[in-house]
Amino acid sequence: SYKERQPILATIELVDGTPLTEDLPITPDLSVAKVLEICSHFLSLTDERSSMFGIFVVDIEDDDDDASTRADPAEFSSYSAARRDGSAPGGDDPPPLPMHMVNTSIPPRTPRPLRSKDYLGDITVAMVRQHIRFTFVYKRKIFLPGSDGPSKDPVFMRLSYLQAADEVISGNIPIK
Repeated sequence: SYKERQPILATIELVDGTPLTEDLPITPDLSVAKVLEICSHFLSLTDERSSMFGIFVVDIEDDDDDASTRADPAEFSSYSAARRDGSAPGGDDPPPLPMHMVNTSIPPRTPRPLRSKDYLGDITVAMVRQHIRFTFVYKRKIFLPGSDGPSKDPVFMRLSYLQAADEVISGNIPIK
């Protein structure tokens, strides 16, 4: 399995950014399911709902990543290239696109859960190749009706609180 994927050192955080593990050695044969077992062991989770937690990939937005530093896709059109060369017919600039056709917003980056059969090394390689900064976050991914009762496990309660606070702060749960 070392020929298929590289071993990595993974840092996995809690929802509030607190490191759960730093530079955890992940061998190529460790799937997300096994890493979740390790994380649950590190946290000493005893609640039976600990199986509802997962590892999410969260893209980290760059502070300098704003619209003014992005290239305009129109600059790469064949007409734009011909205009720069002086070979465009008429030499006039094309009319601007109507505002409803111009996408000035970038969709928000969404945390995405990893499947149990995924490998952190594969995700790391894919994200690095795309030049995307990211982090792994340990949080609950399954919420079933009737499964949100109180727990005797203080760690489970703390993780639930942190995730609820994060959802409210990020605007996923509206407050009236």
